[in-house]
Amino acid sequence: MLKRIVLSPHIFIITINVIIWLLFLCVMDIKRKVALVTGAAKRIGKVIALALAVKGAHIAVNYLTSEKEALETVREIKVLGVKAIAIKADVSKAADVKRMFNKIIAEFGRIDIVVNNASLFYRTPFDSITEQD
Repeated sequence: MLKRIVLSPHIFIITINVIIWLLFLCVMDIKRKVALVTGAAKRIGKVIALALAVKGAHIAVNYLTSEKEALETVREIKVLGVKAIAIKADVSKAADVKRMFNKIIAEFGRIDIVVNNASLFYRTPFDSITEQD
């Protein structure tokens, strides 16, 4: 039996944002730019960080709890011939954000691109998501 699938507006917005990012990457010259990608250890953030690195940007990989995955993402980025660092910071705390920015500037001298991707992620089966979720 087929279940009716209803896409939430949030999923639609995320899809549109990813398309916009892909278009941005196709037309912009970002070689040697410095990009901070929050929540870049896994999932969409990792894909964005790798895509920026493929285009030649140096990457600051922000994470909160996924240190192992962040270090693996940094390793994968460095293989592409650009610089990368992993920085643990809670982007909901101003002091952590300031420390993160200071570390990036100390390492790279500047920040040219910020992708605010960090979010809380709850593993919920798709067919059990409610409108309130």
